[in-house]
Order: sequence, then C-alpha cells, then structure tokens
Amino acid sequence: MAAVLSAGVGAVASHRSAAGLLGILPWPRQMHVATRRRRWSPKPFVVHRSTDLVPDQTMVLRCVPTTGPARTIVDLGAAVGRRTVALAFDKALRDRLVTLERVAEVIDDVARQGRTGVGTARALLEIRLEWRGDTESPLEDLFRQLLADAGLPMPMAQHPVRDRLGVVVARLDFAYPERRLGIELDGFRFHSDPKTFADDRVRQNAVLSSGYRLLRYTARDLRDTPQRVVAEVARSLTELPVNGSVG
Repeated sequence: MAAVLSAGVGAVASHRSAAGLLGILPWPRQMHVATRRRRWSPKPFVVHRSTDLVPDQTMVLRCVPTTGPARTIVDLGAAVGRRTVALAFDKALRDRLVTLERVAEVIDDVARQGRTGVGTARALLEIRLEWRGDTESPLEDLFRQLLADAGLPMPMAQHPVRDRLGVVVARLDFAYPERRLGIELDGFRFHSDPKTFADDRVRQNAVLSSGYRLLRYTARDLRDTPQRVVAEVARSLTELPVNGSVG
C-alpha cells in the first residue's frame, strides 16, 4: 500500500504485484506500480508509466488500488515470460476472475504499435478461444498448452466415458472422443493410498473396455520430456480412425 501511495494520485499495483494480490501468481520480491504520471522521483520499486490506464481496468483489493484481472494478464507480458503469463491466465480463468471476452476487450483498448506485452496476451487468448471445456488443475493447463504450441488439435477436457448402456463409467482429463483416444494426467500425489490405486485400476479397465486407447502422463513427463508426450499424442491421432460413435 505504501508503494502505491508514494507513487502519487492514480497509481495502482500492477504487473506481478497485481497478480500476487489476485492470487494468480506468487507474490514477487519487488513491488510493481503503474501510474499515468510523466515523471517521478527514483523509487525502491518498479514504476511503469501507463497512459492508457482507465478506471474500469482497475479495482481495490485488500485496500490496495490495483489493476483488474484482465488488465493484469495483458500487462504481465511486459514483465515475465510467456509460460508465466499462461499460468496466470489459466489460474484466473479457473478461479472465474476473468473471461476470454474481457481479456479481448482490454487488448483492443490498449493495443498500439510498440505496446509491450499485448502480443503475448493476444497469442494466448487466440489459443484459449479454441479450447474445448474447462480444466481443473495447472497440470492440465500445462498439457493443453504443450499441445497448442505443437499445433495439435485441442482435446475435450473432463470428458465423460459411457458404456454401451449410456452409463458414465469414467471421466477423462482429456479425450478425442471422435478417435476414442483418452489422456490421463497423474499429479505428484497420484496413488497416495491403496484404495486410490485400486479404484483407478477399475476406472481404467472401464475406459479400455469402452474401446478407448489410453495415454497416461505424470507431471515429470510434462516437465522433463514434453517432446515425447506431444509425439505420442500426435502418433495416436494419426493411427486411430475417426469413430462415428462418440462417447
């Protein structure tokens, strides 16, 4: 709060500091503040001059004036890498802090030649406009981003698998139902107890009995060997025929 006040009237927390306040990124070591002022004295924090900052792109959070979720996502491209912006973007979507439409509006409002950060936000927005269904974890967000970066078609998220009677027997993290290809992601706490392990095997058998090919990946797979993961998904999409019965 002190940093925002010392930056003058109209100043707001921005960039990584705004993301920290919103809970979409960890709190940064250094404070970031945005102001419309042309000049300011040296500060022990990062000051961003922002002539296009308007009231409907700001809010007050925990008594601190700050950029709103959509503006924060657009601004982050000027302060952090694309992967970090993507993580913040997806966390904001999962937490229902922002919509794709609102991010598009802010991009249109601030886009101009030489405006840093907008290109990153626009590219990530275009990818997410093609996504099918909502994810439930950062691991799922990372997987979908890997597929998007590789130019692969987007799978359905949280897809229900039904048996021949139409009863839901499982829900897959991701699926290409038209090819009966399922993908499951196992986090670090996967198989934490015997019951979970046993239940998962029953569920997996039900998926396979429904005619699906199932690919499974861990968080380590996505982190250490993303090229292998993408190649296996691409190969399966090539090998499996389109199935007229989707379920």
